[in-house]
Amino acid sequence: MNAPLRHKIHGHWRFVPPDAEWLQDQYWTQQKSMNEIADETQTSVTTVASWMTSCQVQRRTRAENARIHAGHMRGEGNPAFIDGSSAERYRQALGFHGNRCQWCGSDEGVQVFHRDHSENADVDNLMVLCVLCNRLEAQAWALVREGRAEMIVGDGTITIRFQAKGDTNE
Repeated sequence: MNAPLRHKIHGHWRFVPPDAEWLQDQYWTQQKSMNEIADETQTSVTTVASWMTSCQVQRRTRAENARIHAGHMRGEGNPAFIDGSSAERYRQALGFHGNRCQWCGSDEGVQVFHRDHSENADVDNLMVLCVLCNRLEAQAWALVREGRAEMIVGDGTITIRFQAKGDTNE
């Protein structure tokens, strides 16, 4: 099984794609997400998706992804798991914020998320968002993580400042 190799050609990073067996093992046997594979190979999710297409590795359904995620988030696998109870932190955050999305005020499909995307399960680090606002936050966070934007959340406002072309964060 061959993992992808990264090397520089003419000043640009290029990848020798993985073989289908390696990719199949990572995605299906080890149940890694495309994001995890991208992080480990220091590439983008788009590149991983392209590899999966070219290697003919079938993608999981949403139901399969949900089952895997739920399995990872049970008990001690859940970052909010403290002294035997992750559900208690969840209930505290929901109660503290009145079972409403902190951004738009919706009470439909609210869930608890970590503000800083860490394992810090303090109630102050948890936020309640509806599905749509969580999608917005996840997309903005991806831009922040890649150094392409800055996200500022205030009382009733969300500001996304994009990095101007040619600027670098070195």
